[in-house]
Amino acid sequence: MIHLWQRMLAVGWIMMFLSACGNPGISYTASGSAELSPARIQDLRTVYPLAQGIPELIEMRELTFQEVVELSDSVIIAEVIQRLPDYRINLTSNPGTPEGALTGKPRQSGNQDTSAGQASFADYQVKVNTIITGKSIPTTIHLITNTQLTGVEPDLMPGMKLLVAVQQAKGNHPEDRYSFTRYAAYYIVDERFVLEVYEGQSEQRQQFSALTNGKTLENLMDHIRNMNP
Repeated sequence: MIHLWQRMLAVGWIMMFLSACGNPGISYTASGSAELSPARIQDLRTVYPLAQGIPELIEMRELTFQEVVELSDSVIIAEVIQRLPDYRINLTSNPGTPEGALTGKPRQSGNQDTSAGQASFADYQVKVNTIITGKSIPTTIHLITNTQLTGVEPDLMPGMKLLVAVQQAKGNHPEDRYSFTRYAAYYIVDERFVLEVYEGQSEQRQQFSALTNGKTLENLMDHIRNMNP
């Protein structure tokens, strides 16, 4: 007769085997590290799409992940709570505003009412779970992006988790607003993996993508911590 503990041991072994070998969404590299399979990435893109394109009225230069990190105050892990109504502010000439270095400069009016000296911003309330590098920030903040970039920057949904570089908004913005950009943002998926928000064209971005996209969150955090200032 098979003792109860032997049955439990056999069931436990089977469950471990199935969990290790029966998940088609995860593959392993030659070094043994885990990564998402191409099929799983394709499935996830229906919920976590790439942010592509450039608005015709915006002049933008593709930045590397590290360039944005160097311009930012902090790199964080955050979870989206809700999207709030867009808000408007009077424009300021301060070069540290979100419509400055991280998002490019408008060539024409676009969605901005430049005749009235105003700009409009999308507003996402998020919970900050982890500060990976940089300054201390509140546990609840607002991620903002210029509404001229609607359809270019990601549309964040409640419950989404992100690794993102942020810069505190200056000038006439409400309190606890932080700008972000697709150039330094990753979706966190399947608990411990990441998908890039933006697929770059430059050699530097493609090299960084090969090291991080579809790989583990811990792997991406290691790359960020090891960046030279």
